[in-house]
Amino acid sequence: LSLHDALPILNLALEPECSEDLYRLIKTGKRPYSIMVDESNDIMCEKECDILVRYYSEAQDKVTVEFVDMPVCNDVKAANLFNYIASSMHDKGLEWSNCVGFSSDNCNVMIGKNNSVLSRVKAQAPYIYSVGCPSHLVNICAKTAAKELSLSPEELLIDIYYYYFEKSSKRREDLKEFQDFCNVAQQRVQKHCPTRWLSLGKGLDHLLNQWPAFSSYFES
Repeated sequence: LSLHDALPILNLALEPECSEDLYRLIKTGKRPYSIMVDESNDIMCEKECDILVRYYSEAQDKVTVEFVDMPVCNDVKAANLFNYIASSMHDKGLEWSNCVGFSSDNCNVMIGKNNSVLSRVKAQAPYIYSVGCPSHLVNICAKTAAKELSLSPEELLIDIYYYYFEKSSKRREDLKEFQDFCNVAQQRVQKHCPTRWLSLGKGLDHLLNQWPAFSSYFES
């Protein structure tokens, strides 16, 4: 079964069945819920706006997150993003009066005081609570604290990968000898992309695990 043939089954059969309980609880039970929104930033294809809903599920006895919609939104102005969100909620029968929370990234388009998605959301639900993205806020705090260090961990990761190992197969082979000598696993040097801050944690974990090998390599 090809993906093309499977899409009607997924969209017209499985998705409505899986989402039935979600919409029934929120619509008929007047259950409070929060929406979480994030837009893609891939410049090579159509941009999409992911819309999730967070609510308490008695069946699962926990707060759960469910998928609502993922409309294409290539023009990511605040008015357009809000219209896509509002349209998706209307199609699913989700009322703004039950929406108590809004979570997104922290850019001005999303949560700015004026002319943002959030300002338009508050026009529909004045008492809604905006969370923003806690992960982004924690990342900002961590980067600010790291400025007090004598050496930037992020710059160290970038220097090791881009300036020493990315384009030199000989250096990568030399590093393997130091990994064997220091009795650490032979792993590829991790690439950290500065615009993808989630890769920083993985890169630092790799650096610490491989530190004996890296330290011996550069001291030599």
